Amino acid sequence: NGGVNIMLQYITAANIEKHPVDLLITPDTHDIDAFDFNKVEVAVQRGDEIICNGVEEKLSSLILPEQK
Repeated sequence: NGGVNIMLQYITAANIEKHPVDLLITPDTHDIDAFDFNKVEVAVQRGDEIICNGVEEKLSSLILPEQK
């Protein structure tokens, strides 16, 4: 799993460099590996917690005027 995780981190970093994002949400996933499909709910919950703790303000600034 370690090698796969390193490869996924490399690919993700390369994609972000190639296609910059306005906002990158990075929940703590140190205890979740690429094959921990049974932990997907934990990962989603951690992402939701980040959103609920102030990121929504940053997201709202990215909404185009015609979408508000």
